[in-house]
Amino acid sequence: MTQLKQIDEGEFLRHLKVPLDYDGAPTCDGLARLVRLAVERWASVPAATLTAYIRRQLEAACVWGDPARATLKDVIDRLVLLQDVRRIETDEGWRYIRTLPRWIRLTDEVGVLTGTLPDPTLPLLTVDAADDPLAGLVRRFDPCDRNNQIALRQEGIDEWRLAAWIGQPEYVESLRRYAVEGRALSDLWPALEAALRVRGLRIEDAGSMRLLCGPPGGFFGKESAPSGRWNAATRDGAWCAARRADERWLPAIARVAGGQVKRVLDLYDYEERAWALLSRGLAVGAEEVVERDRATVAFTFPLPRQMERVMALVGWRVGPWSWRIPEELPPLWRIWEAG
Repeated sequence: MTQLKQIDEGEFLRHLKVPLDYDGAPTCDGLARLVRLAVERWASVPAATLTAYIRRQLEAACVWGDPARATLKDVIDRLVLLQDVRRIETDEGWRYIRTLPRWIRLTDEVGVLTGTLPDPTLPLLTVDAADDPLAGLVRRFDPCDRNNQIALRQEGIDEWRLAAWIGQPEYVESLRRYAVEGRALSDLWPALEAALRVRGLRIEDAGSMRLLCGPPGGFFGKESAPSGRWNAATRDGAWCAARRADERWLPAIARVAGGQVKRVLDLYDYEERAWALLSRGLAVGAEEVVERDRATVAFTFPLPRQMERVMALVGWRVGPWSWRIPEELPPLWRIWEAG
């Protein structure tokens, strides 16, 4: 006959392998383990089901509350960014999909384990990343350790090239949208200018426009203020821009001539404008500025999501647009230069 054993909340929490922080809330690492475990078990799970499943377990351990709820959302978003789990939209809503375990060699001394695998057997390295509590979600290990090599082989975890993990540069979709062959980022801005000439709309209210016409490297600012590189005044040329519609600012590009906004073209989304900004810098010979001081990399512009994904994998955040990375790494964020 099956016997049932009653356990208290503390024992159940130890069974979940979810440590608590100094405030008694579940840690990011512990929540990430629960997410990976559930997605690995189900292979494909509705977003609402995943959240409810983890909430019920933490409620049983008496550690569910507003901090855990907010942290769980951040953890899931970071796991999606790192591609440890995939998030897809279906007719029934969002679902999370498991991904195969792989490992990537960043340096001779640092490898990264990716994929949904919840409990790897190899010991992981720790980093001093107090500014980024989610940094521990990147599972780093020593690829030169013989025991680690044996564990990887036993679990059938293959090495992956970083370029394969990054995948096709996402701006290629924009190039296709504007009928451009190839994959050179510098071709995107001329294509957008051509579309602006043909499809751009005239605008009556110049006050509804913001132009990103400040020099690269300066304080970026906000389009709604305007501040920093955003300017409500007009300078002749073609610029990345924002157009106010109701209470929103839509991503756009604009042509200015004679001090007046002549034409405006709405862009597909904010990601397309982020790539357009980088492409414009390449096309006109005034690239966006990235400041690197040994192991610290600071960007002076908002990163496209794919570039942010690379930075989240190779380093950890020390500021809003700054990361700390191994000193010997080349500028991996320049995705358009990857072979």
